[in-house]
Amino acid sequence: MNIEKRTFKGVSRYVKLYRVYDGDTIEIITKLDRFEKPKRYMFRLNGIDAPELKPKLGDVNRILIIEAAEKIKTILNYLLTSILYIEFDGEDKYGRLLGTLWTTRKKCCFFNRPDKNVNIWLLTNKLVLPYNGNKKLDFTKDWLVNNMPNINYIYNILRNT
Repeated sequence: MNIEKRTFKGVSRYVKLYRVYDGDTIEIITKLDRFEKPKRYMFRLNGIDAPELKPKLGDVNRILIIEAAEKIKTILNYLLTSILYIEFDGEDKYGRLLGTLWTTRKKCCFFNRPDKNVNIWLLTNKLVLPYNGNKKLDFTKDWLVNNMPNINYIYNILRNT
């Protein structure tokens, strides 16, 4: 007997932000279909990798990685709207939903519309590294030193608005 797995793959929809977990993962509230009660799901932004909040203890750049990770998480908290638009690509190897994340803005008094592609925005602003699901690139000391001024700049602008 072959039972099909229900999936979000190929689906696009508006979801509610529950919380920002880190620089490339958030928790959302949505439902798979209209008959289901809303549930919380972990969602990972496709095509990017952010610094880890808890890097390996032996990592020589651990303090810099944690500082960057905390600031990028805060930037996402400021950037994301309570209602988001997602284009789902499926699931990652850990079972998290995977896809492209968009902020929304009001089109008129009741309707939201997709506004900013967060995946591309994070890459363009050099807050994250590209990631294709294979071996991750390392957040080297050079990357961290070269990109921390930009991370701090965006962090300070958003914190003061």
